[in-house]
Amino acid sequence: MNRWLKLAGDWNRFWFRGDAEVRSSTIRMGLGVASLVAFIGHILFANAWLGSDGWLNPSSGLYLVGQGVAGTGAEYRWSVFYTYPNLLVPLSWVGAVLSGLLAVSIAPRFCALTAFLLLAMFHHRAPLLLGRGEPLVLPFLLYSLLLPSTGLFPFAKSPRADGSTVPLWKRELATLGLRLMQVHFLFWFLFSLTTMLGNEGWWTGESVRQLLADAQGWIPTSWATVTVAEWITHGVIQIQIAFLFCMLLPPLRVIGFGLFVLFLAAALLVIGDWQYVIILAGASLPLWVGNRCCALNPRDA
Repeated sequence: MNRWLKLAGDWNRFWFRGDAEVRSSTIRMGLGVASLVAFIGHILFANAWLGSDGWLNPSSGLYLVGQGVAGTGAEYRWSVFYTYPNLLVPLSWVGAVLSGLLAVSIAPRFCALTAFLLLAMFHHRAPLLLGRGEPLVLPFLLYSLLLPSTGLFPFAKSPRADGSTVPLWKRELATLGLRLMQVHFLFWFLFSLTTMLGNEGWWTGESVRQLLADAQGWIPTSWATVTVAEWITHGVIQIQIAFLFCMLLPPLRVIGFGLFVLFLAAALLVIGDWQYVIILAGASLPLWVGNRCCALNPRDA
């Protein structure tokens, strides 16, 4: 019985510990930048793909979701982009502006919630056209609603003028939001790794060799050999495994940070997807700024 009580206590302390430092403004800065990058992608490409004359115009989109076919759930579609494709670019600009405001912690909850709804409309409209990192941005915007409101300057550390303390329930909610982001990111990273391991092309290096041959990244096409591809593939897989291992052990998290930077560099060199790299970097901030156990910044109440 005592063992189960201890386990329950550890569970509560992990998710709701009120003394975990949560630099919500810094986390929102990274999340705002990640969201901004996602919306910039929609500004540049959404109309060509999803507009009235796009490759996946509204009629094609309705066909793919099973319009008129019983049992497909098509009647539950709610994205306004099915009916008003001309709103794609204007609402993308709205989302970009809100993301910028979120990055500097201006009306953070309103900006995060509205950006979440706008981004969800895109995801609902064309789930197969999402960027590599976009599935991370959407839930993180929702988790950020649990973080306390902050001032304009993310790194300000001035205490409250009246010397009052942050209520316990606010600290517990802040810790919950932080933990949700941390756990979600690590599970997403784990699932990404297992997906790679389940693909024969990643074991043989053929997937990377094809990327190099197609000049997807910044590595010369002359390097598109089986040997180079195998070295890169196996190296990236080992980096991912080592990163996850280091993140489970607090003393090794500094090494984990270095491994994560190596992973981002490899992704940029091989894939050349700067949007993916920026989103991953921004979404990873909860891992690096929220692990120390000390008082919640009073300014973040």
